[in-house]
Amino acid sequence: MKNKRRVLMSAAAIFVMALALCVTSVTAQAATKTKKLTMYVGEQFTIYTIGGKMTSVKSSKKKVCTAKKKSGNTVVTAKKAGKSNITIKTTRGKIVYKITVKKNPFKVTASASADGSLILKLQNTSGGYFDWVDLNVTLCDSAGNPVTQKTESIFYVGSKQTAYGTVYVYDNGIDLSKTKIAISNWKRTPDASYKNYSKKVSASLIEDNGYIKLRANTNYSGKGYIYVAYDIAFKNASGQIIKVSTESTSLYSSRKVNTTYGSRMPDDAVSYEVLSKRIYLKNY
Repeated sequence: MKNKRRVLMSAAAIFVMALALCVTSVTAQAATKTKKLTMYVGEQFTIYTIGGKMTSVKSSKKKVCTAKKKSGNTVVTAKKAGKSNITIKTTRGKIVYKITVKKNPFKVTASASADGSLILKLQNTSGGYFDWVDLNVTLCDSAGNPVTQKTESIFYVGSKQTAYGTVYVYDNGIDLSKTKIAISNWKRTPDASYKNYSKKVSASLIEDNGYIKLRANTNYSGKGYIYVAYDIAFKNASGQIIKVSTESTSLYSSRKVNTTYGSRMPDDAVSYEVLSKRIYLKNY
């Protein structure tokens, strides 16, 4: 009888241990998560470790993107177009980022305004959304020698959209045809959700004592922010563009209406037109 009890107790213990092993295995599997992410060549993104402690990080294709530990988090750098998996292991589970890296999505052209300034035209050829894009502009003389450098920031560039900026030229001896332009930086949130929101925002330009203001309103009551930007071209009597100004604002659930301070019309401007309208919703 005692031997039988021992056998039964041993069998029960083995069953409990086996059950415990099964539960552990299921828990480990449940802790594994997979996310998809799109990045662009030259972009960096920090993946923060929330809960637990990171034990390792690995990129399946380091030539496409690298992943390094930094202050307990993971910094991913996009190197070249392609696909790579970033595997992050922590004491509370594992997460795999399936990353697609795409080429630089921007095309930039420039032209001279009627007053001798430089008008920049930025085209976003991708489906991505960018909070701002910095252009490094090198102004040169007629021989192509650099004279001065300027940075122009262009805000709220949505998917497949075009945006404008103006660089004012105060130096003598500048030949605008020799200008060199490069994308120096941009800001966006790769793991945020973006959406064209132009149909759900009412926006228009109003004239107020020589200023052109942007007024925007929405009924949106969810999370996130709505960004609105209008590029305005001021023209002289001959129809030439004198200046391009950008009016921009943000709306959210507790601020559904806003009017910008406005851009002053140049003294020799007789009309204006909208070159670009950009409206999108950004959710974290």
